Amino acid sequence: MVTLLCLSSAHGKLIKGHVDTKRDFMFLGKFAFGEEGGQMRFASSHVEPAQDRRDGKIRLSFYNDQDGKEWYWPDVYKSDMSCQEKVDSQDPNFRNAGNVTIQDRALTFKFKEAAKPHYWYIAGSDCSKDDDEHFKMHLEIHWTIATKNGWYKEFSFEDADLITIYLVFSIVWGVGIFAVALGAFLLWRGGQYTFVVKLFDAAVIMTVISLFSYLIHYSVYASDGHGAPGFLILGDALDMLSFLAFASVLLLVAKGAALEHIDLRELKYDFLVTAALYTLYIVFWMWQVLYPYTKPQSNDYKWNSPPGIVMLCIGGLIFLYFVATSTLSFLRETQAEKRYFTLVFATVFSLYFLYLPFMVAICEGVPPYYRWKTILGIKLSVQTIAYGFMCFLQWPAKLAKLFHFKSDRLVNPADRDEEDTPYGTL
Repeated sequence: MVTLLCLSSAHGKLIKGHVDTKRDFMFLGKFAFGEEGGQMRFASSHVEPAQDRRDGKIRLSFYNDQDGKEWYWPDVYKSDMSCQEKVDSQDPNFRNAGNVTIQDRALTFKFKEAAKPHYWYIAGSDCSKDDDEHFKMHLEIHWTIATKNGWYKEFSFEDADLITIYLVFSIVWGVGIFAVALGAFLLWRGGQYTFVVKLFDAAVIMTVISLFSYLIHYSVYASDGHGAPGFLILGDALDMLSFLAFASVLLLVAKGAALEHIDLRELKYDFLVTAALYTLYIVFWMWQVLYPYTKPQSNDYKWNSPPGIVMLCIGGLIFLYFVATSTLSFLRETQAEKRYFTLVFATVFSLYFLYLPFMVAICEGVPPYYRWKTILGIKLSVQTIAYGFMCFLQWPAKLAKLFHFKSDRLVNPADRDEEDTPYGTL
């Protein structure tokens, strides 16, 4: 049995918990230091077996991500080496300094400057205990980066720029939501505030709340290394729901539901297909949220973890359904303006569906401590552009100019005759 309770996120730089295992070698935590290095404070208490603790047989070992070295963590952790062989394979800077024993005390370790960032892994071991004995301890691990920027000292290197990214996009979206609100008001006043527009506005609101939730979490994290996990989970959930809501908007527009009044009963098969895909997406999202806690030693981020890859595949199926729906709408239309709109709309938003898996594949060639913040910056940029374009389409005058219609046909839908193009309902 293994019990390790982390009171922070799996990326957490302040870990408090309790170890209770029959293993003789146990992973305890990881952290990515930049070129500047940093330090780790390790505090332990109630260390058992007590006799092994008194004899100095319970040890702390250090490994990193230098591929090809004997202290390369993935090779050590997954190997069939004995406990003592694993301990002897640790980084020579710590091995040559003598064995670090785990006692009821606090220890501080310095990590020197390096030519490039590195992940560091620590493990606890008791190679002398009997197989049926329990290896136990209470522990607290706190890492800090050696940096002059106080915002970043609590962050592992791969997370160091997250607070800046979320701050910038929180400001952008916080300002942009007023434009969305104004557009919603104008459409409502003109009797054009349809279900599709409401759904889009809901996606925008969820995105804004998500961004500010992330910002709150990482702002608190910058001061204590723990953050506000409740806001982190809320941000993740709303980010996922906003994607599904926006995908629904795109599917409805592709179907023609935003361009003309369609009986919802005609969408029952579309509802069944999307409900099945969305349910699968939510299930794997929940697995993805839990995955870092089940594999804390992994360097996988959200999108290259097993559940994240499945989520990308489900997103691919949603994209194929979007393409099929757009193609059918294009083929059945006889009005040139509608066919042109459908073609442009499908082309533009196909890029929205495709950019993420494409960038995830490209970033597999990027060092793991750069991947997540690179993907996150691109994701939020593309999301901002896509939502901005959809907001642009909500403005009747802009849409009329884009497709060379007379704006009075769009502004006054009640005055249309049967041959008018019904873009005003968008």
